[in-house]
Amino acid sequence: MIAERLKTLRKRTGMSQQEIAEKIGIEQNSYGRYEQGSRIPTTDIIVKIAQAFGVTVEEIYGNKPSEAVINKKIITTAELLQQYFKDKTGRNPTPEEFKVIDNLLDTYIKGMKK
Repeated sequence: MIAERLKTLRKRTGMSQQEIAEKIGIEQNSYGRYEQGSRIPTTDIIVKIAQAFGVTVEEIYGNKPSEAVINKKIITTAELLQQYFKDKTGRNPTPEEFKVIDNLLDTYIKGMKK
């Protein structure tokens, strides 16, 4: 369910509903309804939410995200990147920092495939 994934992603990034709503250009009560499941976000809003959280649209829709197994726990690439950043800096990355890290890794990996 999209509502549960939105709530999980928001909590993972440490943002409030107000903060994410401001980042995507909507009112907090509208975003709250998305997390409650009483409203379904449009595709345009889903894209903005994915960008703000530094994840793919597919992950929000529930398609299988990239996963890793650490200490017998399945974690997403997003969780792994967030934990790495937190270990190095002592804080969670902002959505903008998260996106930069993700893009850097994508670029590096694409370069390796050549």
